[in-house]
Amino acid sequence: WAKRCMTGLVGALLIGPLVVYLGMTGDYLVRAIGVTWASKWSVELAVTALVLLPMCLRCSLNGAARISMVGMAAFAAICFLVIIDYFLADAILTTGDSPKISKIPVSHLTVLPTILFAQSAHMSIPLIANTMTGPTGKRLFASISASTVLAASISALIGVFGFLHFGSAVKDDILTEPTRFMAIARVLMIVANISSFPVVILQLQSFFPENGSPKLNTILALTTVYLLSQTSSSMAHVFNFISTWLGAPLTLILPPILYYRSLERPVRAIDLTMMALSLVAGTMAMLIATFG
Repeated sequence: WAKRCMTGLVGALLIGPLVVYLGMTGDYLVRAIGVTWASKWSVELAVTALVLLPMCLRCSLNGAARISMVGMAAFAAICFLVIIDYFLADAILTTGDSPKISKIPVSHLTVLPTILFAQSAHMSIPLIANTMTGPTGKRLFASISASTVLAASISALIGVFGFLHFGSAVKDDILTEPTRFMAIARVLMIVANISSFPVVILQLQSFFPENGSPKLNTILALTTVYLLSQTSSSMAHVFNFISTWLGAPLTLILPPILYYRSLERPVRAIDLTMMALSLVAGTMAMLIATFG
């Protein structure tokens, strides 16, 4: 049962980020073009039908890899704009309090969903490795290390300079700050969000029957993403739910259970200690992220 739960959670965690990306794209487009003739749901429907569907139906593995590189380049450009925005600002820390790294309130533990979201993304690595040509341990380690360090570095720079610029009053989504470069940054984020779809849709193919049609599977997956994006008025709630109630069980609760069940040697004290710590950490993370 634990393996079945884990498989289901991996599938849900692949679909979940796409829901957030589509919702975020819809928000930014509505904000950018100021539509009065249509609501957000119709904008997201147009993006799904006119951009995502054709792109995912025609995209091969090599094509998905190239599109992902475009998304990473857009993400790096966003980081550059946030840094430039900080140095060219008329006034630093115009809102909120000055950064005090030495004092971290307990309320800051509500960032746990973001941490869990990032950690659970590693669960897609085996699916990607299965599509690699000659996925040796050395090649896989190099790919994982390079992508993780690059993404973490870019995210850290955005967070640090955003906090230095706006202080504690920085918005949850820094790209909605009313500064000179954030409109361009939102356009780049739309590019980054859309570029994430092909590689994830290709991974989702493994969750459908082997004798099924890949094109039909793609249509079903994108339809599911679109319908789910319409079920919540707040993408923050969707993000928190995905990260907390899917990410924590997948990364901290189910792995020690599977490890215990698959262990072929006698259980040692260190095994029990690490499993207990993982279970406690997963439970506490879910409680803090939900009620903190």
